[in-house]
Amino acid sequence: MTLIGGIEYEGLMPYSSKGSSGVHGPEHRLNSGKAVISKKLKVGLLDESVVRLDGCDLGAIPEEVFQKTRLRELVLSRNRISLLSPRVVELRSLQVLRLDRNLLTTVPPELGKLSGLKHLDLSNNQINGLPVELGLCLELTNLNLLDNPLGETVPDNNAEDPKTFLLVYLGGTSAAQVNDLSQREVVVKKGTVRLLAQLRDQLDPEQHGEVVVRIAAQRQQEVRKRLKALVDVADAVKLEKALQASEKCAGGTVDTVP
Repeated sequence: MTLIGGIEYEGLMPYSSKGSSGVHGPEHRLNSGKAVISKKLKVGLLDESVVRLDGCDLGAIPEEVFQKTRLRELVLSRNRISLLSPRVVELRSLQVLRLDRNLLTTVPPELGKLSGLKHLDLSNNQINGLPVELGLCLELTNLNLLDNPLGETVPDNNAEDPKTFLLVYLGGTSAAQVNDLSQREVVVKKGTVRLLAQLRDQLDPEQHGEVVVRIAAQRQQEVRKRLKALVDVADAVKLEKALQASEKCAGGTVDTVP
C-alpha cells in the first residue's frame, strides 16, 4: 500500500525506471502504467470545483474528495467502484456526477439529498434497483441508466412496493442497445422524465407533498423569468398584473411530472 497525496492507495507500487534485471520488460511496463495512474490521481485532486479521476483503478472514492465542499463536478468513470459511499451527500454543491463503467450494484438513497444535482451518469454498471429518494432531485434532468440489468423484470408502473420498482427507459431492454449517440441522448432525456415521475409517485406522503410544493415554486420562478423577458420592464403596471395573474394560475393543482 502506497501513500499518494495523503491517500493510501492499494496495489500501487513506486515507479522504477528499470525492472529487476535492468531491462525494460513487462515489469517495467506495469510499473510505468501505475506511475501514470499515480500522477493522474494526484493531478486530478488539485482542483476544488472539478475533479476528474476517470480510469484511475479506484475501488472507492478517495477521502480527499469529501473535503472539497465547493466541488461541482466529479468524474469517476472507468474505475472498479462497487459501492458508492453515503458520504457523497457531503458534496452539497455537486451538480455533475459520472460513475459510468464501474461495478455498482446499488444506488445509495442519500443521493436524493443532493438538491443541486443535474447530471448523473450510472450507465454500464450492474445496478438492479433504484431508491425512490432519487425523485427528490428536482434539478436532475439527465439520469443515464443505460446498460444496467434493470430490464430483467419490469413490473407494473402502479406497483405499491417501491423496492420492486425497476424501470428501463421507454419500458424495454432495447433502450440499452441503442448505439447511436444522438439516439441514446434522446432515450436518456425522455427516460429521465418518466423515471423521476414514477419514483416521486412512490415517495411517502410527506415527501411527495414537499416535492409538489417545490415544483410549484420552481414553475412560478420560471413563469416570472419568462414574463420579465417578454414584457417591457418600463411598463411596471402591466408587469405587476401579469405576475399576479401567474401567481393565481400556479395556485391550482400541480402535476409532479416536470
